[in-house]
Amino acid sequence: DESKPLSVGIGAFYTGEHIGGQTLDYSIEATWRPNDRFSLVVDLGYEDKTGWILHQSNREFGAYDAEFWRPQIEMDFFLSARQQFRITAQWAGIKADERDRLTVPIGDGSLQSVNLAANASDRDFSISRVTFQARYRWELAPLSDLFIVYTRGSDVDSMPGEDFGELLSEAWADALIDIFVIKLRY
Repeated sequence: DESKPLSVGIGAFYTGEHIGGQTLDYSIEATWRPNDRFSLVVDLGYEDKTGWILHQSNREFGAYDAEFWRPQIEMDFFLSARQQFRITAQWAGIKADERDRLTVPIGDGSLQSVNLAANASDRDFSISRVTFQARYRWELAPLSDLFIVYTRGSDVDSMPGEDFGELLSEAWADALIDIFVIKLRY
């Protein structure tokens, strides 16, 4: 019951992949609202995929076994009716290992497995993206606001051999966007 000071939701989902394999998706979300001035939402999502089909180029596809992590935090604090402090943070981490290469046959038909040459390049990959924002908003008058915002974001190059902890650490350390903005709207 999200109207209560503390609420928790959990979920588990199963989806079959198109040509074999499966996706298991787990999520847990906790919301804490001890009063009408403060709220904290923590959401953690995890997916385990087998047989995840991704287009590579032309008629080539890859079938991957992959793991996804999607933690997210949102905090709102209303200092007064006209002042708000908000923090949001989100990370998306994916590690994918190629298990098969597929091709679309010339003409009509289903995807077909391709025999890999001994010197075939490895197409395993990882994705690690962090977004963080801290924002202070002060409504000076109707339609007049002062914003003080810090934003940090990243998109790290693929490092499939690293664990998720290292991917997150690298994403935070190697910022693509790291800006501080003060905006007065009058």
